[in-house]
Amino acid sequence: MSRALTERWQQDVARALALPDMKDRIAMLAGEPGGEKSEEFAAYIREQLERMGKLAKEVGLKPRANAAML
Repeated sequence: MSRALTERWQQDVARALALPDMKDRIAMLAGEPGGEKSEEFAAYIREQLERMGKLAKEVGLKPRANAAML
């Protein structure tokens, strides 16, 4: 993923997490927002893509022909 895309995505997520309704919802679920820096956010996304990719292979999921790629 490009650095510009990662930074934009992180900024959008940070803006959403700063909304009062979102803060209340996260607190209600006993969660904590994270990934404040774009490098941390990029690392989290890479880890999740790898983790979900492995899981998809384990259960035999295959991408659809018209699925968009990152």
